[in-house]
Amino acid sequence: MLGESVTMRKLNGRVVIKNRPRRKVVADPTEKQLVVFRKFKEAAQWAKKQIAKPDVDALYAARVTDKVKSAFLVAVTDYLTAPTVESIDASQYNGAIGDAITAKVVDDFMVTKVTVIITDPTGKILEQGQATQDPDMEFLWSYAATVANSAVAGTTVSVTGQDRARNQTVLEKVL
Repeated sequence: MLGESVTMRKLNGRVVIKNRPRRKVVADPTEKQLVVFRKFKEAAQWAKKQIAKPDVDALYAARVTDKVKSAFLVAVTDYLTAPTVESIDASQYNGAIGDAITAKVVDDFMVTKVTVIITDPTGKILEQGQATQDPDMEFLWSYAATVANSAVAGTTVSVTGQDRARNQTVLEKVL
């Protein structure tokens, strides 16, 4: 701080001189603002705990870029961003044991688990289990049916994707 009106700092190896920042005082934050404040606080606490683990810190450090400059920020972003189940391909599912269901699940960092639930037209769960990740395409997950299903029409396939921060997203497809 130079005097009361100018600040100096080093940013990316360059000296930056700016007017003194003025902060807006929010007397009474709205409920939506409080929710966002809490979410960021949770994200920061979670990221600190993750970065304290050397093996996990190395995972996040590997994703540091020019835009996201620290492993801590990568971890915060991971906490704040849920995975997306983009599609379910049940074209090879005919109700027989071993029929394949494939899902495309993506995340900003890493998808750790994909769960598939198959329910009959009445809503009764026929089977559920973990999908396996395709070794060549990390965003594709496959599940092989373990229970015969004679009434495929009206069957619902539900796919849940989960990331390292345990964020989950669900997509359902009615056959």
